[in-house]
Amino acid sequence: MYIYSLTDPETKRLRYIGKTNKIDRRLYLHIYWAKKNERNQHVYNWIKMLIEKGLLPELNVIEQDLSEKKAIKREIYWIKRYRKLGEPLTNMNDGGLGFSLNNKIWVGRKHTEKTKKKMSLAQIGKQFDVNRRIALSNGHKRKNGIEYVSKLDRGNHPIKVNVYDAVSNKLWYKFNSILECARVLNLNRSFIKIRYLEDKPYVNFKFKLYGHNGRTLTRTKEKKKTSLQHHRS
Repeated sequence: MYIYSLTDPETKRLRYIGKTNKIDRRLYLHIYWAKKNERNQHVYNWIKMLIEKGLLPELNVIEQDLSEKKAIKREIYWIKRYRKLGEPLTNMNDGGLGFSLNNKIWVGRKHTEKTKKKMSLAQIGKQFDVNRRIALSNGHKRKNGIEYVSKLDRGNHPIKVNVYDAVSNKLWYKFNSILECARVLNLNRSFIKIRYLEDKPYVNFKFKLYGHNGRTLTRTKEKKKTSLQHHRS
């Protein structure tokens, strides 16, 4: 895992310390959630202010190649250190997993059978939103750390996805498959394909789909059926 920092491009002061196992996507996700404006957290409010100025935070790696357990301890260490140095961090807690019990990090602990039963009963009758149900579904599809995927994204030739800003039309991120894009944005793969076929943005993002040979997938509408066909871009 990585320990990273987000720096203000104007003041060059550190504003956030975090950990991740996917450093190449982390800044993109921070920007995505800030633009979506659904998480009322200090760090996302700060990033949103930068975006409104036409700026983006600078991501720098502090440490890398850490185990998860080591990364938890090192994140706590760096947050504590930079706060002592007077850096205006936006972190809401002292690091770790972002979850504690009686000021102790919840690591390596297990719920008792009695607690599990109470948690299960508490979920009866609850209805989750679409994205939550998709996330739960994806979680249930895992087996020994491997997620089963549809034939569309299986094998050596998955459909690739480029995500663009719907307003400026600037490229935000390139995904190697619809599955990867869906997992990062917490969306359904069919939803992404439909948005592309209908040429409609999602929030502030537009999707563009490519075949394995680099050709874009054309939008073709037939009676009671919509299909994807390859054409030369």
